[in-house]
Amino acid sequence: MRAASGFLRTLAALVLGAAVLREGDLPAGKGEAPASVDLRPQLEGWGLVPRSQGARGTCSVFATVGALELAVSRHYGRGTALSVEYLNWASNAAMRDPTDGGFFHDLLRGFEEHGICLEADMPYQAEFDAGLKPSGEAVTRAKEIRGLDLRVHWINPWKPEAGLTDEHLREIKAVLAKGYPVAAGSGHSRLIVGCVDDAEQPGGGAFVMKDSAAAAYITMSYGDAQALIGDVFWVEAAGFAKKARDPATGITFILVDPGKFEMGSPQWEVEGYLFDDERPRHEVEITKLFYLSETEVTVGQWREFAKRTGYRTEAEESGEGGYTDDAAGLGDDSHPVTQVSWKDAQAFCAAYGYRLPSEAEWEYACRAGTSTAYWWGDDELDGKGAGNFQDQLKRARHPPPFDVFPHGDGRAFTAPVGTYAANPWGFLDMLGNVEEWCADVYDKDFYARSPRKDPLSAEDTGFGHALRGGSWRSGPSSCRSAVRSFSFPFDGRSDSIGFRVAR
Repeated sequence: MRAASGFLRTLAALVLGAAVLREGDLPAGKGEAPASVDLRPQLEGWGLVPRSQGARGTCSVFATVGALELAVSRHYGRGTALSVEYLNWASNAAMRDPTDGGFFHDLLRGFEEHGICLEADMPYQAEFDAGLKPSGEAVTRAKEIRGLDLRVHWINPWKPEAGLTDEHLREIKAVLAKGYPVAAGSGHSRLIVGCVDDAEQPGGGAFVMKDSAAAAYITMSYGDAQALIGDVFWVEAAGFAKKARDPATGITFILVDPGKFEMGSPQWEVEGYLFDDERPRHEVEITKLFYLSETEVTVGQWREFAKRTGYRTEAEESGEGGYTDDAAGLGDDSHPVTQVSWKDAQAFCAAYGYRLPSEAEWEYACRAGTSTAYWWGDDELDGKGAGNFQDQLKRARHPPPFDVFPHGDGRAFTAPVGTYAANPWGFLDMLGNVEEWCADVYDKDFYARSPRKDPLSAEDTGFGHALRGGSWRSGPSSCRSAVRSFSFPFDGRSDSIGFRVAR
């Protein structure tokens, strides 16, 4: 932590910081102080292990970034390494003081004004460079992360004299019990990531700390902490943004709140044994909030994934390719990715900490509070502009499809994601464009025994996995909210199959 350059300057930094930081509604110390907490397994599982500051004086920046990383990672549901270098630049820009390191308040002022980007966008340097500036892409991502609902809580703002009370220690332990680390400033700043009560230790116990100077975990007794530590704060992932873009992939997610809905179709909606798997219609409750991608995963997003990981699809590995219809599936980066198997979709999810939605989650989001055949109503005539379906243009190119929408949507094959209207909850292309893989194993009789809460079909039936939503090949009966389909693992590669992701 940078040495103080005078009481008045520090007091000014305090006032400036307090003016821009959003404080939580509840005191940090509410709740019982536990006897022991260890956040290291969570941090290590997310890859947020101790990093070295080298010869630079940026311990306070590492501690601040560590507090931010955990909160951001909880938002995204996966480990998200943030840029120490960017936050150092942001603090300097905000305070107009091009120095290596800074006070906690200076750094948080920099975050408030400029945000923070990913570590990969602006890696830490061996030596400080006052002229180093972030790229435009890094600035854009930093603003997106700043847009998350992150709240700073001060347990002990900076004072000229170091020292913590018993109440401060209790609050630190209570915050650790909530699953958040605590940034602690002293002559050398560290991130507190655990605690253990021990009568033989000075002060009755010890803190576990992430130390950037040692690039390791160290311990400090409660007694030493009370004598040496000054300013202390933590960062909370206070809520969930209704709409958030993941800077790692560029995928925009929409938050879906828990709720109940009628899953499946009534007998009158569509006739024929092919649709018996949609019945009986039954009430389902989604008990947990989740994020679902606004659109289907695009060719461009898949291309970046393949470039980063070297992943080859099953179609590529087998050399067999997939099914295609004329020029279908040859869209640019804005089109939904196709020719991907269920296994391929799972590989994409695993790389970014995502998952495929369950059939129940998918239909809940597709219906968006409606109970009609389509999210726009019961009449297929009202579907013009709502999606990319088998329509009059398809009839003209390949006569005569037996089941077509009575309008033209301007696309014979796939369309760029988001071309058509959103459903009431903001999701695009839920019906049409491409069928979408779900997490469930397809079971045509599952609805007869489906659990009411958060159903997921997982028993192998020999029918592969579920697909939902219909595609550009699908007519009115196959683009309803309730319609179910499936594909076997060995033939799931098609120009009309893609996926969207959840987290």
